Amino acid sequence: MARSARRLGFIGSLVLPMVYLVTIPSPVAAGGAGMWTYPSDASCPAADGLQSCIDGTNPGDTIQIATNSVDEFAQVRTSLTMNPATGFHPVFSQGMSVDPSTGSINVTLTGLEFDYLLNVEFDGGSGHQVTLDGVKIHPSGGENALVFLAYNPGTLTVKNSTISMNSSQFPVLATDFLSTGATKLVLIGDKIDAHGGSSTGTGVDLYFDSGSHAEVDIYNTSIWDVGTCRCGNAAGIGIEANGTSQSVVNLVGDTVDKSKTSGLSLRNDLTAGGSLKLGIYNSIFANAQDFGIALENASDPSLLTF
Repeated sequence: MARSARRLGFIGSLVLPMVYLVTIPSPVAAGGAGMWTYPSDASCPAADGLQSCIDGTNPGDTIQIATNSVDEFAQVRTSLTMNPATGFHPVFSQGMSVDPSTGSINVTLTGLEFDYLLNVEFDGGSGHQVTLDGVKIHPSGGENALVFLAYNPGTLTVKNSTISMNSSQFPVLATDFLSTGATKLVLIGDKIDAHGGSSTGTGVDLYFDSGSHAEVDIYNTSIWDVGTCRCGNAAGIGIEANGTSQSVVNLVGDTVDKSKTSGLSLRNDLTAGGSLKLGIYNSIFANAQDFGIALENASDPSLLTF
């Protein structure tokens, strides 16, 4: 089933820079092996940019950001940890992409702020582990805030983070599960909202492509004031299960409030061999203008388990 480009607003709006393959010697940190400071260390000077620093690290290294403004697009394709240096509050104005193409990576981004799209894309390799902890994402343009594209197996965990937007008809958090291997999205203690914007889409959009295998667990997360565009399948949480996809969605202790459409919208387009197990525990769907939970059944309802 073809999907609408409306769901992924970064398509056509995120331009990745041309990548040149160069040989960069591995830096030797003055402050201890595996710990780098940008833009302070000799191996991570401001003149070379953050991308050069990232490309020069070894898997498992840590980069501390010692500036309040990062005005370049950053691409992470290797295992690393990135967090603010003491006394700094780094804001990434051009966004970031975490998109491993081979192997298995482990990336943790802690305490960073983005006023442009953050893209996580498992386009190669398998077994990836990406964690966003205490990040803030709030793009001002016409794109999603966070996009997760799972072509290959891995886990994205987002915890204690704020994800918001105030314009565009696109989802705040957009996903596309395509991997036939086990893929997982975990949200823990997050705040997702649209700042009451006049034309905003779904809060969390879960799209399961035919043949995919995925699990989504959303714990103690608040989704507030989304779906003002009243377009398409906009809702607090939107789920679309297609073809032979096999997916599990668990909502535990969540609050979905003031959705301008439905609190949760589920579209069943499954075919024989497909399944969706939906568990909702101790969650609140309040003040939705349409329905608390809306089911659009275009397929065999026996393929759904509640």
